[in-house]
Amino acid sequence: MKKKFIKYVSFNILSNIGMSCYILADTLFIANGVGLDGLTALNIVLPVYNLIFAVGLLLGIGGATEFSILRAQKNNKEASLYYTHAIIIGLLFSVFIMIPGFTNAKEIVTLLGADNDIINIAVTYLKSFILFTPFFIIQQIIVTFVRNDNNPKLASLAILTGTTFNIIFDYIFV
Repeated sequence: MKKKFIKYVSFNILSNIGMSCYILADTLFIANGVGLDGLTALNIVLPVYNLIFAVGLLLGIGGATEFSILRAQKNNKEASLYYTHAIIIGLLFSVFIMIPGFTNAKEIVTLLGADNDIINIAVTYLKSFILFTPFFIIQQIIVTFVRNDNNPKLASLAILTGTTFNIIFDYIFV
């Protein structure tokens, strides 16, 4: 049991280090490419980012926990339904976040503290970011289910691949 615990914890720590590097790289590229206004816009939009990832984690952790319990009880068919339902609900939540977030971007960034100097860049950043909401939510769900399906190594590899991809494209596009 101790060996299995260390395996899961170490891969989870590795994934979190990767995510931290991605956030650091994101901040660095925006600071160098766009400047202080870009960093300000990033920080204004951060609560929306956190909401999106929280929804993905909520659905992923809740669904994957039930999935694991049912798999341990040898009820694979019902366990698969939890995965399917988590994905469907994640996509629905994506729509309910993405459409209002895109159409009301100016109001959202104003509510989050953007002033006249930052509002345009914050709106542009929010609109660009929010279009990827389904991918962010589904990624969190899938990684959690994969981890709970006795494959923490694959889950970490997926996260590290995604963060590497993001860092490379931050460099190219920013």
